[in-house]
Amino acid sequence: MKEGMHIFDMKLKEKYGPTYGTHVLGKPDLASSDLEILRRVMVKDFSHFEDRVDFIKVNPKDDYSLQLNALTVKNGDEWRRIRNTITPAFTTGKIKRKYQDFFQLLINAIDDENEINQQDKDVDSDIIHEEISKTKKNGISKIELLAQSWIVLVAGYETTAFTLQMVIYIISKIPEIQEKMRDEIMEVIGDKTEIDYDDITKLKYINQVVQETLRMYPPASRSNRLCTKPITINGIHLDKDVAFSIPVYAIHHDEKYYPDPYNFDPDRFAPEEKAKRDH
Repeated sequence: MKEGMHIFDMKLKEKYGPTYGTHVLGKPDLASSDLEILRRVMVKDFSHFEDRVDFIKVNPKDDYSLQLNALTVKNGDEWRRIRNTITPAFTTGKIKRKYQDFFQLLINAIDDENEINQQDKDVDSDIIHEEISKTKKNGISKIELLAQSWIVLVAGYETTAFTLQMVIYIISKIPEIQEKMRDEIMEVIGDKTEIDYDDITKLKYINQVVQETLRMYPPASRSNRLCTKPITINGIHLDKDVAFSIPVYAIHHDEKYYPDPYNFDPDRFAPEEKAKRDH
């Protein structure tokens, strides 16, 4: 573990195979790089794994804590309520518009939600089932709004900076990749003084370079979920409160999925190559 979680996962995967059990900070933890198991956890049976493992303890009575109100530490219905409210802020159509900042995107999403809720109040409550009525009470408070902006800043600033640093490091070592990126920018952007959303979507090769950088140097080497209801997956039984870890770095450096994984190759993410892989 002293060498880092990513090396720890690589060694355990080599010794025990793609799925293995450990204890992390005293909590039983099942880690797996098996894509079939990952699909069960993250898609098919996600209702059993909606929560995250909370390694950072905060005062549960502190209603004005930014950390406590961030989506990343919310669980269950609270997590679902906030997620459903802010998700519309990130539709392609809204991102294309020139909002001033992320905070404005959230405000607009909440305004849209409040308008919908106001319309719901005009409906005869006698014909609405009690459970349906409860689901309509969405929206987020001012502190929750600030918390989402705070977590985007905290979680996005360093990870973005790290990725950009690694891109610069790579292209300084492989000048032919830098030249291809420059040629694409000149072709798509040219002499334009402003870059819009459509321009960014046309930078196909640069996107491949960023994706390959994230594969080789993921800002987070591991992710996790928390089992909230007992379930058996591929013959492995998980009880409530057992953690499930996704060894991101180990998956990204698995020759089964990425041949010659320590070689930087943006063409891995060309459309035809992506189509060949097991998704």
